[in-house]
Amino acid sequence: MAMKKRYITNWNDVPVVVDLAYVAIILGVTPETIRNEIKKGNIPATRVGHMWRILKEDLMAYLGVRKESVIS
Repeated sequence: MAMKKRYITNWNDVPVVVDLAYVAIILGVTPETIRNEIKKGNIPATRVGHMWRILKEDLMAYLGVRKESVIS
């Protein structure tokens, strides 16, 4: 099932753990791009079965944002 594009305006709207598709939507890139960043070690992630999971804190650190920041 395809995920509907939903604009996120606040980090409070982001779940604590997200998958590749969700991160790709937030960053406006493909899931393959996120997968490549994980393989390079740029985004910390954990593999659960066949799916990658990324902590919101790790995504925020990757982007260099503070917890209070708004996504624009």
